[in-house]
Amino acid sequence: MPSLVAFGRRWNIASDDFVFPEITEACVRILWLACAVLIFIINGPHECSTPHFVIYLFVFFTLNAISVILCIFLALLSSRGTIMDGQVRARVPVIIYIRLPIFIVEFSWTIASTVLAVTYDLNDHCNFVYGFWITVILEWILMVAVLLGIIVIFNPQGKSERTLHEEQRSWTTCLKICKFRQDDIMRAALDDIALLMATFSADNDFVFSDLVAGLLLHVHSPHRTPRTSVDQEASNQRASIARQDAESWQAGPDTISTVKRMLDFAVAVYGWPMYMYNNCGCTGWLRLFKRLQCCRNCRCDQVLVVEDNCCFCHTAAFVLESQVDQTDLFFVSFRNALYKVPFVVLVDHATKSIVVTIRGSLSLMDLVTDLSLSDELFTVDVDTDPVLRNDRELDSEGQVRVHRGMLNGARYVYEVLKENNVIEDLYILNPGYNLVICGHSLGGGVASLLTLLLKQTYPHVRCYAFSPPGCVISEHGVNDTEAHVLSVILETEDRPGDLLHDQGKVRDHHQRNLPAILLRALGTSSGQRRR
Repeated sequence: MPSLVAFGRRWNIASDDFVFPEITEACVRILWLACAVLIFIINGPHECSTPHFVIYLFVFFTLNAISVILCIFLALLSSRGTIMDGQVRARVPVIIYIRLPIFIVEFSWTIASTVLAVTYDLNDHCNFVYGFWITVILEWILMVAVLLGIIVIFNPQGKSERTLHEEQRSWTTCLKICKFRQDDIMRAALDDIALLMATFSADNDFVFSDLVAGLLLHVHSPHRTPRTSVDQEASNQRASIARQDAESWQAGPDTISTVKRMLDFAVAVYGWPMYMYNNCGCTGWLRLFKRLQCCRNCRCDQVLVVEDNCCFCHTAAFVLESQVDQTDLFFVSFRNALYKVPFVVLVDHATKSIVVTIRGSLSLMDLVTDLSLSDELFTVDVDTDPVLRNDRELDSEGQVRVHRGMLNGARYVYEVLKENNVIEDLYILNPGYNLVICGHSLGGGVASLLTLLLKQTYPHVRCYAFSPPGCVISEHGVNDTEAHVLSVILETEDRPGDLLHDQGKVRDHHQRNLPAILLRALGTSSGQRRR
């Protein structure tokens, strides 16, 4: 960081990213040199009628030896300094300029050697030619690997400064493969995501390795620091509008046990991948295998399952993970498309609740829904929703806006429940039970907005949102959600995400203070996990 500038353009690589690639290339070339020497010793060229093979091999040997020296030198230069200290690596482009003519000569010599090996008369009974063939093939593998590396780091928009339109066009090009055989709604969503990513990265000069390094430092940091002053102002604003007295169901004696129970449902709805992750071993997998019902015939006494696989793996995993009877399931939908999230409706007799649990992010479609977070492009006023605009409690002095992607997901669940009379039927079968909505991550955000859609018909609906995104609803609508939504932040997860402009503040703050943050993260030998 910043990106490397060479040959008058920027590349998708930083000057500190050459350490491991160059060490790897040096090791491969040293291996090539060892193979060439071994071939020369075992199969001497004395029986060959032409001395050209020795000349060609000697030139190859010289070029690879020089390249090994340059690789080691480039790796040493690239390892200097910290991520932000690019001045100490200012001579990295010079080494690249020196390597370019050597690579061109090596590539040309490889072509010439290939022609020589192909046109050589095999009736000459020269065993050295077979060894020479091996060295040429290894050289071609090396050349192709280097060319592929150049293609990967090539930046088609290599200007020093790019406009927002150029950045958006670059992201649109990257997302073209995701548009293959998609409908217009998906294409429009991907275009909006391209604009969103361009807005966030247009004023930044970083490469992919910088993002990976930041995530690794964050995950493996031995000491988690408290919130900085950047987000203190936002926290104070949220705290100022919080209610002093919590609802009885949010602070009752059974709250903790109920939260744990709902968390089980929020985790179980992730299906068989989560079950296999949490129960890694033959015993757990065998239990899942016994629960599978491959190609079963539909009977009238079985739960309605929508778009599970042929063996009903997700349904079986949900029953095992949540430890409920399959007869307690009432409606199961694992349909996953744009703005269509999987969810399960069941009856929990332990808490006397009708539970709607919504899955979090687990697919590309969920990722598209997650990224629909721009406060101008992706959020909508509640008055545009036919249900929310009738909620008089949402009327406030400021405009109430919600996450558009999550609202579309909540609308989908709401319409499916309404179309199939799911909640009404369950209330008839289980009178006096509470209606509870729960979900984790993306599912927590969708569950919060689904609660707003349902509370006009079911005023006592409750929601347990586990680690929901912070951009679900604007601050003017928070007051109305407090009586119905209990947000739970898990210990092992980060705080919920802010709106895009808050993320920009955090980004700018970290750019100014990154050296100190890196030193603190790397220099602390022990720490405590955040509670």
